[in-house]
Amino acid sequence: MSQLKSNLKLTSLVLRGAYYSAYKLRAGVKLSPALLLEQLAARTPSALALAFEDKRQDYADFNACANRVANAFAGLGASKGDAVALFMENRPEYMWTMIGNNKIGAITSLINTNVTGDALVHALEICNARWILVGEEQLPALQEVQDRLPVARDHVWVWRKDGSVQPPEGMGDFDALLEGSSAANPPSTAEQDVIDGMLYIYTSGTTGLPKAAIMKNQRFLRAAYLFGRVVLKFDASDVVYVPLPLYHGTGTLLAWGSALVNGASVVLRRKFSATGFWDDCVNYGITAFPYIGEVARYLVNAPPHPNERAHKVHTIMGAGMRKDIWGRFVERFGIS
Repeated sequence: MSQLKSNLKLTSLVLRGAYYSAYKLRAGVKLSPALLLEQLAARTPSALALAFEDKRQDYADFNACANRVANAFAGLGASKGDAVALFMENRPEYMWTMIGNNKIGAITSLINTNVTGDALVHALEICNARWILVGEEQLPALQEVQDRLPVARDHVWVWRKDGSVQPPEGMGDFDALLEGSSAANPPSTAEQDVIDGMLYIYTSGTTGLPKAAIMKNQRFLRAAYLFGRVVLKFDASDVVYVPLPLYHGTGTLLAWGSALVNGASVVLRRKFSATGFWDDCVNYGITAFPYIGEVARYLVNAPPHPNERAHKVHTIMGAGMRKDIWGRFVERFGIS
């Protein structure tokens, strides 16, 4: 009987997933990740949306921060289809920008924080960026190519991290711009179609320099719903750890997307750390995390850690883990 119930539940989830993809995500439907966020902020405003270092942010505050980004760029003249290149390490501002731009139909171009020189110029050019939003931590790399940027200096905005760095002459202070920006939901969110563009994510560049691939609201939601609800079966009680860079689809789409469609919580880390990984899992009550092959290898090859089996992790998702690593990983860390 229990097996029958399990099979019926799985069938129901698959049918719901098929309905969602074929019907709710068709052209003409006004639906976007930004709209889901606004709905969550209205329905569960005090639920934890994001944890980062010593900061905690509920869905109402997360939405308000995204609104300030949306209204700031709208005030600059940004509209549907305009590209904003985002060059920043993992931090809450990164997520606010992606969802904030989505509210006005602007497309966020996720620039790899490791690219420099010619590759950086290429990444900024190929997405036809109208603005560049750079975190102060990436400012030195941007300044190395400042004479070759595809936008004027006054279309480069610097988002400070701790206030210690002032924007170079001619570039904008995004922190100051946000101070006068409204935290209210922009009416444009309700106008975004499911087939509108959301992100530019870059290919690996195995046949040359990386190319900017468009990710529409439809693709983001379809994958997030399929993985988050049908495959992984997350719910609002889950806490998803994101130590991978957000410019990578695994961190943004698979991890954050799966959390967003379920109203779950995200714990964001600036950079992956094998030594701090299991402490984070225990301290934040992590229940799931994404991986790429290298992450699993680093963890398996790391010295024993007192918290490596004291966690609540029940799900991991990703690709690239070798068969020999998988067996050792599951056995050592007690994840089945």
